Amino acid sequence: DCGVMDVQEYSADPHAIAGALKSYLRELPEPLMTFELYDEWIQASNIQDMDKRLQDLLCTCEKLPADNLNNFRCVALVIYLLFVISLEAFVFE
Repeated sequence: DCGVMDVQEYSADPHAIAGALKSYLRELPEPLMTFELYDEWIQASNIQDMDKRLQDLLCTCEKLPADNLNNFRCVALVIYLLFVISLEAFVFE
C-alpha cells in the first residue's frame, strides 16, 4: 500500500502532519532549496540587518527552479496551517 494513507489520522494531529511533512522533505531527490543555491542561503541567513537578510532570502528564492518554488510555496502553506491549528488549540484549551 505504498502511497496510501488514512487522512483522518492526520487531520486532528498537527504532530502527525509535521512528521509526514518532514518525511516528505527527507525523501526528495534534491533538497527543496537546491544544492546549487546552498552557499547563497547560508550567506543570506548570516546577514545581521533583518531587512537586508529578508531581501537576500527572497532574491535567492526567485532563483529556485519552478518546481522547487511551487513545492516551497506548498510547504510554507502547510507550515502556516500548522501554526493556525496550534493557535486554535492554545486559545480553546
